[in-house]
Amino acid sequence: MQRIIYLFGHTVMGMCLLLLLCWHGAAMAQPVDTLRTANGQLLIGEIKSMDKGILVLSTDYSKSDFQIEWSKLVAVYSEQSFFISLSSGERYNGRLRSLPVGSAVQLLLNDGQVINTRLDQIVFLKSVAQQFWDRVKFNMDLGVNVTSSNKLRQFTLRTAIGYWARRWRLEANYNGIRSRQDSGAIARRLDAAVTGQYFIAKGYFSMAGILFLSNTGQAIKLRSNSKLGVGKIIFQNNRRYAAAGGGMSVNHESFTTSLPTRTSWEAFVGGQLHLFDIGDLNLLSNVFVYPSLTEAGRWRCDFKLDLKYDLPMDFYIKPGITLNYDNRPAIKGREADYVFMFTIGWEL
Repeated sequence: MQRIIYLFGHTVMGMCLLLLLCWHGAAMAQPVDTLRTANGQLLIGEIKSMDKGILVLSTDYSKSDFQIEWSKLVAVYSEQSFFISLSSGERYNGRLRSLPVGSAVQLLLNDGQVINTRLDQIVFLKSVAQQFWDRVKFNMDLGVNVTSSNKLRQFTLRTAIGYWARRWRLEANYNGIRSRQDSGAIARRLDAAVTGQYFIAKGYFSMAGILFLSNTGQAIKLRSNSKLGVGKIIFQNNRRYAAAGGGMSVNHESFTTSLPTRTSWEAFVGGQLHLFDIGDLNLLSNVFVYPSLTEAGRWRCDFKLDLKYDLPMDFYIKPGITLNYDNRPAIKGREADYVFMFTIGWEL
């Protein structure tokens, strides 16, 4: 229980630090933006964001925000300043002004430059004038399993918070599973992370973070992994995203067995794939491989796959699988450990 409190406490502290570092001043007056769809319809309101091919528009005549497919728009006119990301990986601060030819659009940057591009090359928008909470992403998932045959009781909690700026983003997450049944001992599996990325240019970014794992199935009392590396966006558009990277990490482990605490240096390489234009489905997967630099022949692998199905009112269901592999585990025969989760969640 102390280990759970320790791990959860570190994650909460990371989330609180994330919020404190990102706080900023009040919002400016509400701007007026104009959108034109392919069928000639005009929409007027305030663009709040555009991400994963969906634009969110706030209007005075509706309490609920409108969600509009970005691919259905042929023109956008706005006088407010945005964080803008292109499929090439470039990031800018500026305004949008569509041109009368096709889907051509100009980015009027805050430094006076003018960039010519197309609507389908814009993959992310976020209003610079928006308040702190408009730049925060948060989700929480809960899952409960109960069976009468062996009196299995399992509780799952997954939560994540992130903050996006023009050049950087910070994220923290916590995933915990606790299960118990009459015929066996209590099983716990907890993982958490605080990570950050700084976007350089042309799709390149630096990354840093610290990851935690506690797993009774592999006799891991606590594993902390501090990472530092660089990455590159492979492709990015309004349907999919993929990135890959690598670097160095320091792996510190303590065990529930008699094995002594050990610290090792590792290299790491891996990537992420996100598909989000498959109806109401989203698929997110990442895999990282850690060959040891100080323990000859040892290597580890972390794999995660989540499938999210959107429901009304920002709710969703999310089945997922997480796999951890270590060719030199604390308990022989426990090289691989996986967990399948099915949760119901809500996101901000």
